[in-house]
Parts: sequence; structure tokens; C-alpha cells
Amino acid sequence: MEGRLIAGIHYVELSDKYDNIDEIIDHYSSNPKEAEAIIKNANEYVQQFMNDKLEDLLCLKILQKYTELSGQSNANRFH
Repeated sequence: MEGRLIAGIHYVELSDKYDNIDEIIDHYSSNPKEAEAIIKNANEYVQQFMNDKLEDLLCLKILQKYTELSGQSNANRFH
């Protein structure tokens, strides 16, 4: 799901070498409302993963699909 995150909306993007960190700190220190908006968006995004029962069900469905596609499920063994 990380592919659905958007820089500047859900997180602050740093360069690979972190050489823009001072610039970013200065920017968001001068623009706290922008920083707060990113924090709010990130927290809202994470809320969809906070339902433990749903997360457990999704994990089971993923495992089921994996075993089917890899030929490890009992359902595929008899075809």
C-alpha cells in the first residue's frame, strides 16, 4: 500500500543522500500548517489499517491466494 502514498501529502520526501534535510526542516518550521496537514493526512491514511479483525482476514486471504497460485493448496492438488 506504500505505493499509494504521495510525497507532500502523506509524508515529507528526503533526497537519497539526505542533503536536503536542512532545507526541509527550515521550510516546515516556517510553515507549520503544511506540516500539520501532512501529519493529519498520514494519520487518516493509517486508520484503514487499524481494524485488527479486518487485517487478520486480509492476511488469511493473501495466504490463501499465495498457496493457490503457488500450487500448494489442497484445492489445486486434485485437478
